[in-house]
Amino acid sequence: MASTYPGATPVAPDLAGHTRSDMRAAAHGTPGPAEPTPPGRPTEPGKPSTPGTPSEPGKPSTPGTPSDPYRPEDPDTPPMPRDPADPDDVPVGPDPPETPPHIDDPRDPRSLAD
Repeated sequence: MASTYPGATPVAPDLAGHTRSDMRAAAHGTPGPAEPTPPGRPTEPGKPSTPGTPSEPGKPSTPGTPSDPYRPEDPDTPPMPRDPADPDDVPVGPDPPETPPHIDDPRDPRSLAD
């Protein structure tokens, strides 16, 4: 398919002379189909198991060890963003005063009352 305009790129490549098997292509870096290890058999040395999945089904992980080592758990950090409309989802800390002092309170040094 040739174009009559100089410098124009053809829309479809010329596939004359190619067979159907030549046209199969996979993206570079795409892994092949994953074959899981049979239960009870460890993975091959140098080939780690998928993160977050145990190498031996049914065997509990060691206490204190996260199941996914690539995503460490941080219990001190609350999940963000929080919902300000939810009364149960409030930051931990001292409660603010119920009502702020009125501007005309004579006990307040900023008071306008004399």
